[in-house]
Amino acid sequence: MVVTEPARLGPTRVPALLRYPTGGPTRALVVCIQGGGDAYDKQHTIRALPLDSTPFLRAYVDLPLHGERLVPDFRERYRRDPVHEFYQHAILGMAEELAGVIDDLLQRWPGLTGLGVYGWSIGGMAGLLGALLEKRVQAVAAIAPPTNPEHLDRRYPWDEQAPALKPVFDLVAQAEEFYPTAVLLLHGLEDTWVLPESTELLYRALLPHYRERPERLAWRAYPGMAHDLSDGPPEIVEKVRHAIAAWFTRFLD
Repeated sequence: MVVTEPARLGPTRVPALLRYPTGGPTRALVVCIQGGGDAYDKQHTIRALPLDSTPFLRAYVDLPLHGERLVPDFRERYRRDPVHEFYQHAILGMAEELAGVIDDLLQRWPGLTGLGVYGWSIGGMAGLLGALLEKRVQAVAAIAPPTNPEHLDRRYPWDEQAPALKPVFDLVAQAEEFYPTAVLLLHGLEDTWVLPESTELLYRALLPHYRERPERLAWRAYPGMAHDLSDGPPEIVEKVRHAIAAWFTRFLD
């Protein structure tokens, strides 16, 4: 049996749903971050990646501007200035909120020693950025994350409109900062929203920094899988879920 409990976490009171075994969570905390779009929220992440076979505490959170934090001008913000009015708040904002979310949960469950982050799409980018900012994170799993400004928004004039934010969103350029965090990158080969080369590019940039511990880095591509895991073929969905559960089980103390 699994307990599902609403919560508000950290100084910004991030809306979350906590899931854990009825006897209480053991070993680790995994923060699970949704993808972007006004149709997506933490409930979508639970359906896509329940992780109910693990003993971990899972905190499914809403990105800024999404879910319980959905703003009435959501689509207009994106049209006006996607980087400053949307991505900066949703991605970087979530990455910066991660420490407060972790602090709240570890105060309640101080026996949890492993810390992991999962994210999908821009939630995956937020999770990866969060791991750079919050060094307590031991393992990250990300499905189809943009990994640099080009893959986040190919049409946006970064050099003219957001030169200060361009290096912040360039995970590839920050590759050396990830080690020794265990990083699992997954992508559907049929993804036309965030191209599979996005995660492959980051994986290849990370490789030289993981030479001493190559088992802590993996990139997996799935034929037949598009951008949204929940829309994928059932056999692929199960493979992805198993890969993520196994990753956290292996690398969270």
